Amino acid sequence: MTIELSQDRSDALVAANYEMLLALVELRRASGIRQEDVAAALGISQQAISQFERLERDPHLSTVAQYANAVGARVTHTVTPDTGTEAILADSRLVTHGSRSKHKSGASPEGAAPL
Repeated sequence: MTIELSQDRSDALVAANYEMLLALVELRRASGIRQEDVAAALGISQQAISQFERLERDPHLSTVAQYANAVGARVTHTVTPDTGTEAILADSRLVTHGSRSKHKSGASPEGAAPL
């Protein structure tokens, strides 16, 4: 079996991850939660949170989920087969507690670093 990798699909996944992480950071800031508070909740250093927020690391899904929990959000994932009509294999969205607002991933800003 030959596995073909789609550059368009790969680019879309990177962009979706980037947008999801930015949405989490924006939520933390808007909620008035300090990096130090998130670090304490996760049992890691403030410097590690700073690196996470600057997208200097490619975080594990469990780290993203813990960060989301600390800032009052849930991250959900949807996996769908690529039928050739869509470039995105997985869709990530941010659901905040209370308001139930959703952030759907978009395109990556110019020059965004891959996660």
